[in-house]
Amino acid sequence: MKTRDLTQLLRLAIDERKDFCVEETELYLEEAEKSYPQIKVVTEHIIAKYCSSKRNAEHEYDITKKAFKAGVCVPHPCAVIAYQSKQETKWYFAMERAPGIRISELSKNKKAHSLELCKQEIDKILDLGIIPYDDPINLNEQNAVYNPKTDKICLIDVSLWDELSLRDEAAKLKIADYRANVKAELQRKRILYS
Repeated sequence: MKTRDLTQLLRLAIDERKDFCVEETELYLEEAEKSYPQIKVVTEHIIAKYCSSKRNAEHEYDITKKAFKAGVCVPHPCAVIAYQSKQETKWYFAMERAPGIRISELSKNKKAHSLELCKQEIDKILDLGIIPYDDPINLNEQNAVYNPKTDKICLIDVSLWDELSLRDEAAKLKIADYRANVKAELQRKRILYS
C-alpha cells in the first residue's frame, strides 16, 4: 500500500469509519515528537494516536465523532487504523492535527483566557452526557490546544472520556457534580494565573 493510498483512505474515512491495514514497510507512521511517541504522523494534516486495543481506538473515534458533530472543538476524527507489525496488530485512532499551542506552554495571562475557553467546551461535552476526563482537575493544560489565530481551544486526548445516559438520575447528578468541580477548579486556576 502506498502512502497516497493511505491518504486517500483517510479522506474517505472522514464521514464513515473504515478499518484497514497498512504494511509495516511504509514510513508514514513516523514519530511526531520524542516526548509523544504514541503520536505518529500520517500526513501533514493528519496524525494517528496509538491505542492499546481495537476497542480503545474505536472508543476514541466514536466519542470524538459525537463531540465533533455536536460542535465541540475536538480534532476531526478520521479513522481507526490497524497497523500490522511482525509480531502484532497495533491500533491507531487517526484524526486531524489540532493546530496551536498546549495550554501548559502559554503565558499566565493566556493560560487564564484559554482555560475559560476550555470550560466552555467542557460544558458542551457535559451537555452531551459525556464526562470528559477522569477528574475535573484535568481542566488539563496538557489536553487542550490553544490556537491564537482563531482564539479557540481544541480538546485533545479523549481516551478517558466516559459517555453516560442522560436518562439516568445518577448520571445527571454525576454530570452536575463534575460541572461544579470544573467551575471550582477554573476559579482556583484564575487565582493561580493572576
